[in-house]
Amino acid sequence: PERERAFATSAALNGHPLGIGCAFVAGALLVETGEDVPAYFHLLSVVSMAVFAGAAMQLEDAPPSPPTEGAARVIRGTVERHIV
Repeated sequence: PERERAFATSAALNGHPLGIGCAFVAGALLVETGEDVPAYFHLLSVVSMAVFAGAAMQLEDAPPSPPTEGAARVIRGTVERHIV
């Protein structure tokens, strides 16, 4: 739906820096010696895969309505291309 596009865009743009910030904070709290680093990376990998799987399950093949009139014309097959 149209009202969810702005939220999806803001979540996508802000999610990456927030994830990096969380990783820095979690790393400082969980890693005390050099021997803790592999376990921390393993934890990051598991959490990342779980978040990816959850996000992948939310994806749809196509939006219920085209986002623009141009996209609607592409879907209908009525796009005219003029080569100059």
